[in-house]
Amino acid sequence: MIQREFVKVSTTTQRLAKEVGELVELEDKDVLFIEGLPPHIHLNEAVQWYWNPNVEVYATNDAYRGTPKTLEDTRKFYAGKGAELYFMSFDDGKLKLVSTEKL
Repeated sequence: MIQREFVKVSTTTQRLAKEVGELVELEDKDVLFIEGLPPHIHLNEAVQWYWNPNVEVYATNDAYRGTPKTLEDTRKFYAGKGAELYFMSFDDGKLKLVSTEKL
């Protein structure tokens, strides 16, 4: 049972990481903020591995201390750094690009 759940989460994480690259072309220093991910899905390492190791991924479900937990916190954290911020939402099992902005 535990192994089946692990495979399910891994497969979902892989699929969503690939979806990110289908929605945007990530370059060094780009930042993603994702709203609405399930609590067990974390995409930072997967997106870095698939697309670009020099991007940052934050989400509303992040449990790590010191990381931005909202879109506004992410904007403030990267203000003036010249990063491209991609705001995505997870809904109905898929990712959707909501907005793009230069910070």
